[in-house]
Amino acid sequence: MMAAALAEGTTVLRNAAREPRCVASRGAQPHGADISGAGTPEITIHGVGSLRRSPPRYHSGPDRDGDLHDRGGAHGGHVTIAGCEPQHVGATMDKLRQAGALVGVEGRTITVTGPERIASVDIQTQPFPGFATDMQAQFMVLIERAEGVSIISETILKTASFT
Repeated sequence: MMAAALAEGTTVLRNAAREPRCVASRGAQPHGADISGAGTPEITIHGVGSLRRSPPRYHSGPDRDGDLHDRGGAHGGHVTIAGCEPQHVGATMDKLRQAGALVGVEGRTITVTGPERIASVDIQTQPFPGFATDMQAQFMVLIERAEGVSIISETILKTASFT
C-alpha cells in the first residue's frame, strides 16, 4: 500500500485483508495518501507522487492476536495486556476460553491465565473478526498438549487469489 501510494496511477487490491492493522493505513492520509476502502475486501490507492512529512501519527495498537497467546497466558502462565482493543481479539479470547484459560476484560485491558490442563479446541480460520490465519501455528503448539482431538481448518490461504 505504501508503494502504491507513491506510484503513478491507481492500484486496486481485491480480496484484501480486513484486520484492524490494515485499517491503520488511514494513518497515512494526513500525510497526503489517497487510500479508500481500508478494512473492506477492496482497497483503492491513487498514487500521489509524494507524501508530506507532518506531525500526525497513528498507532495501530498491539498485535491483534499474538500478544494474548505468545506472552505466556496460554501456556499455564499469567499475562496482562493493557492498551489493547478487546473487540479485535474476540475470536482468540473465545478459543483460549474453550481451551480452559481464564480470560478477563476490563476496559482496554485483557488478562489471561493459562489452564493447568488444556482442552481440545477446533479452529477454523476466517476473515476479521474471525479467527486469524496468522494464529493457527501458535494454537497448534497449544493444542499439541491438549487432551483429545483438535482440528484446525485453514480457509483463508487456500482461497486467496492474486491477479
